[in-house]
Amino acid sequence: MQVLQKRLNILDHNNVVQETISEAPHTEEEKQDLVENSDLMEHLILESAPKNLESNTRNILNYLKNSQDLMHWTPKGELIYKGKNVKNSNVLDLIKSLQTSSNKAHPPGFDMFLQGLSEMNFPKSFIKNSSLELDSEIKKEEISPKRRKHTNAKSSEWLSFQNTRRKK
Repeated sequence: MQVLQKRLNILDHNNVVQETISEAPHTEEEKQDLVENSDLMEHLILESAPKNLESNTRNILNYLKNSQDLMHWTPKGELIYKGKNVKNSNVLDLIKSLQTSSNKAHPPGFDMFLQGLSEMNFPKSFIKNSSLELDSEIKKEEISPKRRKHTNAKSSEWLSFQNTRRKK
């Protein structure tokens, strides 16, 4: 019941935003509307996050907002990576996949999302999904080098010691 009420509140908020857009706004007003839509998406993301991951979700959002030149999202939540719209992606699903492990396939655009996070030097401590590798190149460097196979010397290569006794 509470989930339905939250959904209705969000839909009501969407209707208000749509009305302000339809009034032929000026450039400054358009920017303000984009900020409001962005705030709405952030609110939706934070509301859908589990309580134990809410502060981590807020950290992820703040980090992404500070790197908008590389990656951001549309008011509808679609990912924009390097200026190109990633079709059928949803930032809510992408952030959720960063934090929770699942046997399901990753959402559309997840590979590009991870690539963008890697390029912006995204903190690995924000990624709570233990099955993810942010950058395979970094992972390979962190793994210790493989041990070489130890082989015993052949008997022909053994050093010979003569049985010599010390004279007293």
